[in-house]
Amino acid sequence: MKWNKKGLIFKPSNAPEFGFTHIQCPSALVLQERIRIFFGSRLKDGSGGIFYMDLDAKNPPKVLYIHDKPILTKGLPGSFDQDGVLQVCLNKNGQDLYMYYGGFSKMIASPHTCMMGLANSRDNGESFIKLSEGPILPISKVDPFLIGSADVIFHENKWHMIYTSGTKWFNIDNQFELSYALKYASSTDGIIWNPSGFIVIPQETEFYADCKPSIIKIGDTFHMYFSTRKVFDYHDNGANSYRLGYATSKDLINWRRNDSIGGIDISSEGWDSAMICYSNVIEYNDKVYLFYNGNSFGKSGFGYAELEF
Repeated sequence: MKWNKKGLIFKPSNAPEFGFTHIQCPSALVLQERIRIFFGSRLKDGSGGIFYMDLDAKNPPKVLYIHDKPILTKGLPGSFDQDGVLQVCLNKNGQDLYMYYGGFSKMIASPHTCMMGLANSRDNGESFIKLSEGPILPISKVDPFLIGSADVIFHENKWHMIYTSGTKWFNIDNQFELSYALKYASSTDGIIWNPSGFIVIPQETEFYADCKPSIIKIGDTFHMYFSTRKVFDYHDNGANSYRLGYATSKDLINWRRNDSIGGIDISSEGWDSAMICYSNVIEYNDKVYLFYNGNSFGKSGFGYAELEF
């Protein structure tokens, strides 16, 4: 794989009137002549949620519209998403557009937990309704600490999910940090899920965090990009910060990892020179785009790259 970086598309300071502090985890939906990018952000007043903007599909750096109000916000007190929401992936199911999202709750002994919720739209994402106040994939004996980001693929009459599962909390210099692994779950309807507990990408060590998978099928092979970093000293140390891992599969269960041929890394300078993460790979006509965050987990904005065939 070889990617041609096209540059930064949008950063919060491009539109200070909206009050975004981050543009996090860009998730793309192709709509004829435009690409709708859903993203999570915190606002300067302390609130936040999931927003969207529209890009020109033939010229992605051209922003056509920014929706200035969240289309999904945190849940009721006591619910699994009472302290925040963040989209993880989108899937079309007939007339329905499913948005799988992480719902956060603050904890006492550890910083937070997260479980997966599901919201539905029938107007191409201009509005969403949560399917329930509860999660569709909760923490359990299979995933005792956290359920995080994911990608969902419908293949051979079955729904497949690769998702982030917290594996262990570490107390590092009086600060709790969580290790993540990527696991597999399946479903017959995209709503009721059966987590297998199977780790599809073994961690390099327990001190690594693998998350935010994005999967695309090219020919008869599935290609997955995911974010990977060390558990410690990753905020300001570029050597330990997020990079993009890469793996391939024929069946969405058995994956072969080879980061060295993923074809994309940090830049020598600029907005993605210390970190590259939270990717989303999509196909538009005869092009394949990879949208991603750079430095500071989305504070520097998001950009894109185009696959060279």
